[in-house]
Amino acid sequence: NVDSSLGRVVSDAVRAGLSGSSAFTLVSPAVIVNALKRLTMPPTTRVDSSVARAIALREGFKAIVDGDVTGVPGGYIVSLRLVRADSGVELASFRETGDGPRGLIDAADKLARALRAKAGESLRSVNATPPLAQATTSSLDALRKYSEGVHANLLGDSRSIALTREALAI
Repeated sequence: NVDSSLGRVVSDAVRAGLSGSSAFTLVSPAVIVNALKRLTMPPTTRVDSSVARAIALREGFKAIVDGDVTGVPGGYIVSLRLVRADSGVELASFRETGDGPRGLIDAADKLARALRAKAGESLRSVNATPPLAQATTSSLDALRKYSEGVHANLLGDSRSIALTREALAI
């Protein structure tokens, strides 16, 4: 019940929150696109939990991070799950609420931090990381444009530069 593009935006925000983690090795979007091709799926395929697990099993990844964004009056509920690729067993699950667009970015930041801590990363390291709103942007519109630009770039769409420039302008 929320704008479908928000899933990708929150995914990019969580990815940014996990990017400096010593507990996680993130898979690049290019690797995911290539894996989709090997699975004979178009590169535009929406990567939901079942597709992510199929990619992880094929590529030998141990776990996936899955989540949901649900719109509620005045804000959002964002949930995040760490799931074993081989069995689908949920290893950890977290949920945060956010008020308005800024709250969505803050919720993604809190969830990424919780996941890093649960995976065994030192709290000192987790807490030393700047908040996502400072490290990336506090603007949901800018993050949305950036996410669109990254996605367009992966697909070889020439609009990627214009979208990224729009994100920077915002």
